[in-house]
Amino acid sequence: MAKKKSPEEIAAAEAAKIAKAAAKQAEADAKKALGGKKNATVAHVEDANGRIRTYSKEDHGADFAVLAAEFAGKMQGRTVVAE
Repeated sequence: MAKKKSPEEIAAAEAAKIAKAAAKQAEADAKKALGGKKNATVAHVEDANGRIRTYSKEDHGADFAVLAAEFAGKMQGRTVVAE
């Protein structure tokens, strides 16, 4: 007979599942944001008026594209342009 899980164990397992899905989605968003440019080191967030913010691998770390994609996704009309 299997041991019944406590509510804390169930919540921890669910949180881990959600975190794993979020990480997978963030990776997909970063790849999409870079537009296939594997060697990109800079991602600019732009809107209809021009460049809003710049994220770089040097300043923001390996997840710079994820950060750019998250920022761009907060308002409609923003795009990410990779260099």
